[in-house]
Amino acid sequence: CLCFSFPGSVFGDAKPGDIINATNIEQYKDYFPFFIQGYVKDGWGLAEPVTIHVKGFTENLPPKLFMEAGEKHKDAVKLLPDGALQGYVSGFPFPDPQEPQIAQKIMWNVYYRWRGDDYMYPGGFPVSAQRRGGRVTSSDALISQVNFTNRTVVDPKPNLPNPKKLHWAMTLDSMTPPNKDMVTLVWRYADPTRQDDMWTYLPTLRRTLRLVSSERANPVRGTPTTWDDFFGFDGKPLAFTYQLLRQQEVLGLMNQQTFGDTFPKGYPHPVISGPTDPYELRNTFVIDTRSKDPRYPESKRIMWIPTDIFYPLYGQTYDKAGKLWKGSCDGFAKAKTETGDTGAWLTEASYTDFKTGYWTQNLLNKLKIDSGLELDQFDPMMLSQIH
Repeated sequence: CLCFSFPGSVFGDAKPGDIINATNIEQYKDYFPFFIQGYVKDGWGLAEPVTIHVKGFTENLPPKLFMEAGEKHKDAVKLLPDGALQGYVSGFPFPDPQEPQIAQKIMWNVYYRWRGDDYMYPGGFPVSAQRRGGRVTSSDALISQVNFTNRTVVDPKPNLPNPKKLHWAMTLDSMTPPNKDMVTLVWRYADPTRQDDMWTYLPTLRRTLRLVSSERANPVRGTPTTWDDFFGFDGKPLAFTYQLLRQQEVLGLMNQQTFGDTFPKGYPHPVISGPTDPYELRNTFVIDTRSKDPRYPESKRIMWIPTDIFYPLYGQTYDKAGKLWKGSCDGFAKAKTETGDTGAWLTEASYTDFKTGYWTQNLLNKLKIDSGLELDQFDPMMLSQIH
């Protein structure tokens, strides 16, 4: 197994019970990306400095059936010289990625990471945001998604009837002004080289409009988040080049305890760090990601990807001049599916644009996974009927 881990002494020997704040962050700084260090030191002048509570390791993996599917089919999966994937069925394509082309293998695992055969957020989830010097605002949104391929639990599996040859379909529904009742539909195709198709229903016009889907680095509805930022990273695997920089132990929120029922108007900070929220050590792959498109506004994105769930925990984006531009952090919790299994689920996602001083925070509320969603809502002709 390839390993670039460093001795614990390099990192200040973080241990359960440690409390990390502005007075001692230098001792623990190598456990965090640079932008998280800044949030501990002084909040970047955007929010209150945070305090991190270190807890012991608690395992939180994808569901058993998903993990078993990856092991079952791994021998049939091949990575071609151009980075394309061949023979993938379900689960992680590369449960234990090795050289050659290890970085590309890791990113295929990220692309096919577990998000259930389908999921939805009953009643939506709170979103908070703040511009430098302004007040924290709140809104509600709803995401529903269904996988047409690579399914492991809900029949039919591994694939739904799929004349459009989709990989998945997702709706993003705004539930509060100024975008109330605006619904965006995304179709991602099974062919990972094909551009997504996207539509938005505009209630003010009572019309569904087709969107330009190729510009995935554009902000979504005026936020610092782009389409490629969704879920930590949602870029097309063959649209980027990847380099494994190292393996590194970091502290991350892998068993989050703060949810939307406690903060119905959104969490008032870009970094969740309450005294009950355990930051735990996780081994991560640190990946340098660069777009092959010279027009892409980022020069690079560095991601910290846990080696057990392959879901980005942290990300730092740099502009064309090589300066820090944005930071993203994700939190996870053990979620129960409708079939009674459990898996590591994305429970919070925050994005900060350090140039404009603007952050957003999405926080989990209620969740349903593998419930067997009706497919009508993923038809562009039906977007106006969702409400």
